Amino acid sequence: MSLERVIIRSLQADDIDASRHLFFRAVHQGAASHYTAEQLNAWAPQPPDRNIWEARLQNQSCFMAVQDGVLIGFMTLAESGYLA
Repeated sequence: MSLERVIIRSLQADDIDASRHLFFRAVHQGAASHYTAEQLNAWAPQPPDRNIWEARLQNQSCFMAVQDGVLIGFMTLAESGYLA
């Protein structure tokens, strides 16, 4: 990854696929050492369904982290006030 700065911006329509795959990788790669395979598969057995994921994100405030045009992270703020 380059040293270009990270840009934080709101969700855009073309972020849906990248974010659902990033979520899946975060669970199965980033959290892999903290959970069993069974737990990881219960949490995210596959990348989320695109339509369900899109509806979920559109009902929350989403902040996307982009570097060199690539989505590298994101967070959501739910109506309840919880960060995810």
